[in-house]
Amino acid sequence: MTATAEHQMDSISTFDITKYPLFDVLKDIKIGRIQLPDFQRDWVWDDTHVRRLLASISLAYPIGAVMMLQQGIERQQFKPRLLDGVATTATQTPNLLVLDGQQRLTTSFMVLLSEQPVVIKDPSQKLRVSTTIPARSGLKALKSIVFLRNFYGFNNHSG
Repeated sequence: MTATAEHQMDSISTFDITKYPLFDVLKDIKIGRIQLPDFQRDWVWDDTHVRRLLASISLAYPIGAVMMLQQGIERQQFKPRLLDGVATTATQTPNLLVLDGQQRLTTSFMVLLSEQPVVIKDPSQKLRVSTTIPARSGLKALKSIVFLRNFYGFNNHSG
């Protein structure tokens, strides 16, 4: 194998398993540090998916892994775009692109940090309608979840 082929193999096969608190990931989404590659589909979850994810988060259940691609300024592999619901005027080059977990991250961001009503597509009417989750309640809900986890000892970071 040539030195160039070895370097390409190393850069492709380097994986890192890092645990980030959900709130930190959501803050990075809000400021544009975490974005989507342009080939990712739009956010499509319905009310049932949104409510189930929130229930899992509130009960401190695992909500699955997320796969991201680290992307440097000098070597952009994909054109980035903001996640649905992100309203930032800054045009920051993202550090990470979401490859898997976009629906969960977009939902979490929209509900817990966007301060906007969550708008979903009603499959029967094919129109966009607002869920019953009011704007600005998400951050309060997240703080309540963190408080309850701490109070009941659910924040075990060892696993």
